[in-house]
Amino acid sequence: MIDHLSETDLPHVAALLRPGGHAPDAGAYGLVYRAEGVPRGCLLWVIERRSQSSARRLAVLRDVSVAASWRRRGIGRRLLAAFERDIAAAGCGGWCTPAGAPTPAMRALMRRAGAEEAEGALVKRFEWAACGVRCRPR
Repeated sequence: MIDHLSETDLPHVAALLRPGGHAPDAGAYGLVYRAEGVPRGCLLWVIERRSQSSARRLAVLRDVSVAASWRRRGIGRRLLAAFERDIAAAGCGGWCTPAGAPTPAMRALMRRAGAEEAEGALVKRFEWAACGVRCRPR
């Protein structure tokens, strides 16, 4: 079951994150995949407005992580699909990753979801012609 991250999920989510991963902060959003009442996977992101003159927003996908014993079951793919529904409903024109952030497995997952390489990051835009938003590496 996929649900939004709650404060009670934080200890479990911290255990799922890879070393050097982004821990949830006050401005972050998150989804968790729960099985047996325990988070087995998580996806974290923030939403940024790219400029003061633009109403278009972009989600920056910080981390996708699934517990080792729960991998290869489509959990990452389902979390990514739920994430895309949430950010589209929030008015985002797409998402990107920070440059160099994703692991090889995460990069493969994101490419299968339609993301493309751009300046060392991965980017997926929902409205390619109208978006005009670029994800810049941090």
